[in-house]
Amino acid sequence: MDDFVGIVLFENAPVLDVGLLEADMRALEPGVPVSVRPAARPGTVLIAAGGIEGTLSSYPGEMSSEMAVSSIGMADMDEKIRERLMMHGGHAIFECTATSPGKPMEKLIAILKMGMAMCRDGGGWALCLPASGLCVLASDLQTLAETNGQGPRAWAVDDSEAALGNYDVYTLWDSLRTEAQPANLLVGFVPAEVEGKTWFFSGGHSLFNLPELLFADGAIDDFEVVREYFRFLFPYFYKNPMTAAAGRSISVDDSLSFQLEALPEQYAELQSSTGTLRVTLVEKSSRDTDWD
Repeated sequence: MDDFVGIVLFENAPVLDVGLLEADMRALEPGVPVSVRPAARPGTVLIAAGGIEGTLSSYPGEMSSEMAVSSIGMADMDEKIRERLMMHGGHAIFECTATSPGKPMEKLIAILKMGMAMCRDGGGWALCLPASGLCVLASDLQTLAETNGQGPRAWAVDDSEAALGNYDVYTLWDSLRTEAQPANLLVGFVPAEVEGKTWFFSGGHSLFNLPELLFADGAIDDFEVVREYFRFLFPYFYKNPMTAAAGRSISVDDSLSFQLEALPEQYAELQSSTGTLRVTLVEKSSRDTDWD
């Protein structure tokens, strides 16, 4: 299965309404061509959106345990919601055609649009992006669609901050294309235990041919802070891909920067298909950190 895959969860196997799905996807970004038509296989439709082609297929029952663990299991959400999602009774898999042209971002945008449409009128519960370790709830997708429908805005910035700052405004789709924001729709962030210590890993950078990141020897209490650092770094690397290399230092402000390091050989099994870099925090007051 291709890495550019989106899975929508349902109470039961969904019925794919060609006309409704096409209308909903078109409405999300007017002017961008969308075509949805039945495929030869029952329960499957062919989708072409913004130059990206793929197939959407309906299935009864739960998705594979591997996909469930790498999306629902990795997502940052309330445990009761996670348990409910794990008990889904049907799902629909959208897979970009391997030969389909188009940039990685356009493929993910096509998946997000499909997920928003299926979670609106299709009754979907959530959209899973296994390659990124993400599971986005239907309510969150609906809020994004409604907010985007209100016109261009500054994304990944709260309204009060946006009102004070000189931020560029975009539609949601152009913000993703230009700024890779909001990053939480594109890449995930997962804590894991390595040698008895808490490490944090990124997910989804490899879709953009960028190295994944890890932050070693932290504590679970660092989760939210380090996640925000990672969400800063991904858009930075998206716009400056040559800076995602061992030996580089990325400044956040006058008091903090990130040092990128190659993984020691003993952790070779943690390397992703595009490589993995260890992130070390460097504070101005002390060039030595507590993370080594």
